[in-house]
Amino acid sequence: MTPRNKLINAGRKRAEQSLGATLTWAGTAYPCTCSPLTNARRLNDNGGGFQLFDDCVVFLRLEAVGGTGPREQAAVTLSVGDGATARSMRVTAVDINPGNGTLTLRLNSIKQGS
Repeated sequence: MTPRNKLINAGRKRAEQSLGATLTWAGTAYPCTCSPLTNARRLNDNGGGFQLFDDCVVFLRLEAVGGTGPREQAAVTLSVGDGATARSMRVTAVDINPGNGTLTLRLNSIKQGS
């Protein structure tokens, strides 16, 4: 990992400690950072009705999850800290950036589509 990416990772660790958010997967809670939680449903541009958008984007350090993480369609629980109610979510997309040691997960409510 480059010095720049080490600095990014150190900043991410500090943000995780400050925010207190965790993503629980396979019974283990991992520190994370995330976008604000939403319940986004927007009309798409082609008149095809409602299209689901991400409820949340989560960033995990690969070193925190041992170099691997949840796969698409995995059920996870997101707690954003400060006593907020944990939310059951489903992973809809996974992006891995090994260059800076980041795993990006796009999540939707586990209830969407039901």
